[in-house]
Amino acid sequence: MDIDNIIYKRIEEEAFLHHKKDEWKDALQNWGEAKNEIMDRIRFIAYYLHVNNLNKPALDNWVEAQKIYIKNF
Repeated sequence: MDIDNIIYKRIEEEAFLHHKKDEWKDALQNWGEAKNEIMDRIRFIAYYLHVNNLNKPALDNWVEAQKIYIKNF
């Protein structure tokens, strides 16, 4: 399974948790909030990687951040 599919599954899981917490929201809103939360986490990891190694390309940091997120969350 590739990284994008794994992240998509994580977004679906997070959206389901949003649905259980706030049943009055619609599915699209839950999915959007879940996607934003997960992307914010990945952005934070990528920024942290960037600060630690300024010479590394941003795309490499983004891919590494996705791998770290999948492995640890």
